[in-house]
Amino acid sequence: MVKLIVSNNTLSHCDLDIIMKGVKELLDEDGVLVLENAYLPKTLEQRDIGQFYCEHVLYHLITPLKTFFKKYDLNLYKVEYNDVQMGSFRAFVGKKKDDKSVIDALENEKRFTGSSAPFIEFWNEINVIKNKLNILLNDLPEVSIYGVPAKLALLLKFIGFNKFKYAAEDSDYKIGRQVPGTNIEIKSSEYFHKNPTKYCLIGSYNFCS
Repeated sequence: MVKLIVSNNTLSHCDLDIIMKGVKELLDEDGVLVLENAYLPKTLEQRDIGQFYCEHVLYHLITPLKTFFKKYDLNLYKVEYNDVQMGSFRAFVGKKKDDKSVIDALENEKRFTGSSAPFIEFWNEINVIKNKLNILLNDLPEVSIYGVPAKLALLLKFIGFNKFKYAAEDSDYKIGRQVPGTNIEIKSSEYFHKNPTKYCLIGSYNFCS
């Protein structure tokens, strides 16, 4: 049996029941599961369209997670927040009683669990952003992309623009290939520094500060 199990940015990609059956087998009676994932309210607030890509099958709030863990006789008793992935939560799950942070989270999330308004607002605003970005990109003479994460493919598909000179990446696995769904060739970061374009779209925008 183990005292601590940590999961960072993985529980949006999989069936939670399968994972929790394993956690239940491994976790000591006074052990703790600590999980971190992008926080849905922050995703909506930051207009982060890139979070909604194919690998993510779940988008997390504390309210449904708290109910879920009760199935396994565990309690989500504490939550913290950070700036990872443009806004993430870190939840602590075990046998302890609720911290004030959980009580506050449940209260604050009522606007997301009781109404579709935040989601409609998100949809309307990202469409405004899409239109503005298209106008801007069409007016620029030469644009490249720096960083080719999975979320970039969704972003380009959503905005419907692919007239980029090239994309640049640090990953050797991606260099020499094409951005998914486009004919944009992926060059090395060294190539980018030797052949800079006047304008550049940051593909890994969640790392910008």
